[in-house]
Amino acid sequence: MLTYLGRGLVFVPVNALLILTIVFFVLRVLPGDPAYAILGSDATAESLEQVRTSLGLNRPIGVQYVSFLRDMLSGRFGQSFRSDQSALALIGQTVPYTVDLAVAGTLIGSCLGILAGVLAAVRRNTSGDLVVRMLSQVGQSMPAFVLGVLLVVPFGVKWTLFPVIGGGDLAVFSQRIHHLLLPAVTVGMIQTAFVMRLTRSAMLDVLGMDYIRTARAKGLTGLVVVLRHALRNALVTVITFSGLLFAELLAGAIVVEAVFARPGIGTLLVESIVARDYPVVQGLLALIGGSLILVNLLTDWLCGAVDPRIRFE
Repeated sequence: MLTYLGRGLVFVPVNALLILTIVFFVLRVLPGDPAYAILGSDATAESLEQVRTSLGLNRPIGVQYVSFLRDMLSGRFGQSFRSDQSALALIGQTVPYTVDLAVAGTLIGSCLGILAGVLAAVRRNTSGDLVVRMLSQVGQSMPAFVLGVLLVVPFGVKWTLFPVIGGGDLAVFSQRIHHLLLPAVTVGMIQTAFVMRLTRSAMLDVLGMDYIRTARAKGLTGLVVVLRHALRNALVTVITFSGLLFAELLAGAIVVEAVFARPGIGTLLVESIVARDYPVVQGLLALIGGSLILVNLLTDWLCGAVDPRIRFE
């Protein structure tokens, strides 16, 4: 097991360096001038050049790249171009809101999706299976912003049960959960549709295998066969997919954050790209890239723990 865990760690530095390099050069080739974004359309050529000099943007690209890597590896994200705060402080204010949404949405989607998928597979071709599959197709085809609006109108506007704007005070747990419920349900219901479909398909494949028939022939109950033998093998695919969904949410649930006006990573990333705020954009993309590497690593380890055969392939 330790050898399997170690193999995954070998690629982490290489992937991290590749992500940082891509982030740096993509930002430099995008159209737009940070100095122009700071000073506005009335700025003179002289004042624009002064700002570029103060920000270090007129240095050779190789020097900027080495300085960027040094700062990133030492945890210094620099000063935001459009505010008096450091980029790290700005990012730190938004991360908890997005992490809350990603964790809660993935938990809702995984739990409901696995439960519905198992029931649909066990009750294959019954009315219950048909209803679950119909709901899954509706969930997969419905955009997140449409579902968000459908939840906001009755629960937020008509009955005023939940707030529909903002993320609440992070220091007040009850207020934080109150603001999180509607966005988390929006994300979770969309994920439920995908996880349910995947779980049902994986369970049907496993339930048709010889060792399942052998387990039943030994006299094991249907519940034991499903939970102990079938679900464990089917979970490998579901865990991998859930990990990808979680990583995607960490990368910025931009649409859901926009519907509920949550001050998360997605909102900050869009605002910073528009303002050409390089330090904040670089810090956010580095953070997102690092999170994706970590989530993929944990997903591989979890799959190896669930199915030992993966560790020896």
